[in-house]
Amino acid sequence: MHIHILQHAAHEGPAALATWAAERNFSISTSLLGSGTALPATDKFDWLVVLGGPMSVHDDLLYPGLIAEKNLIRLAMQEQKVVIGICLGAQLIAHVTGAKVGPNALPEIGFFPVRFNESAKNDPVFRFFPKQLTTFHWHGDIFDLPENAVIMAASEITPCQAFRLNNTVFGLQFHPECNGEAIAAMLEQGKAELKPSQYVQSEQEVLGLLHHTKLNNKILFEMLDKIATLKPGFLT
Repeated sequence: MHIHILQHAAHEGPAALATWAAERNFSISTSLLGSGTALPATDKFDWLVVLGGPMSVHDDLLYPGLIAEKNLIRLAMQEQKVVIGICLGAQLIAHVTGAKVGPNALPEIGFFPVRFNESAKNDPVFRFFPKQLTTFHWHGDIFDLPENAVIMAASEITPCQAFRLNNTVFGLQFHPECNGEAIAAMLEQGKAELKPSQYVQSEQEVLGLLHHTKLNNKILFEMLDKIATLKPGFLT
């Protein structure tokens, strides 16, 4: 199996997701936004993973490459490829379906709990998440639930933290792929965003909670393993 990754910032890579793929002998290729590298045709990958980033889904003028990314996401969804969006990636999926994406009441940066609902409990992919998971967040924007999607989770400040659309599209507003190294890089690049707020933790607070990444990575691996076993077009 081959996974193509849409990466939006040099310091926000696939992290533990790359470890998962390597352990299962799945190949990975990456397109970095703004690098000038052409995006692949959909027949060149089995999964499309869309990572986070500091920009907005509406920043086409600042980041013209977003236009081609949106077209690729839309086409991959139409062809029933597995498409997984994390943070900005989930927002891009929502955006191409016509759902509203815009600023949340407050930014959410740090380790905060996400609550999973009954739909998640009964879903073959999301059932690996516990009723509540302390996980890493770094976002100011949120999205409305795409039409026909099933909401799986919410946090205190973010109404939709996870969803499944049809049988092959999965969105996560939080960052279960992050390990300690990934979070350290995000903290280094994003210090200006760590302004004291109800849902923004200090660098010291975040670093003191890195132990949560171990469980997050484990659950992500279980989720990805399940997706990898699914027959195309069917969720069983």
